[in-house]
Amino acid sequence: MATLHERIVDGNELAGEDKIAVRTFAAALYYWAAGTHTRAQVIAAFAVTAEQETALDWLAARFAAASSNEIFLVLLEKAMILAEAGLGGWDDEATFVSRINALSV
Repeated sequence: MATLHERIVDGNELAGEDKIAVRTFAAALYYWAAGTHTRAQVIAAFAVTAEQETALDWLAARFAAASSNEIFLVLLEKAMILAEAGLGGWDDEATFVSRINALSV
C-alpha cells in the first residue's frame, strides 16, 4: 500500500491507486482549512486509506500549529510541487517530513 507521499510523488508508477494531483490536493487542503470542506470530504475525494489518514492528520496538526496558516499552506503546496518534480530531495519521504516539521511559520 502506497503512502500519501508516494501517491503525490510517485503516482504515475503506482498500480491500483490513483495519482494525487498536487494542485488539486492543495486546493482541497485550502478549503478544508477554510472550513468549507471537511476531513471526511478530503478523504473521500482522494480515496485516502486508513494508513494514509495518519499522514493527512499530521498535515492538519502542522497546519494547526503554524503561527501563519496561510504561509504554511503555501509552503506545503510548494514542497509538494518540488517533491512531485523530484527536486531538492523533497521526493524522499523522510526528508519531506523533516523539512515540513522544521518550518517555523
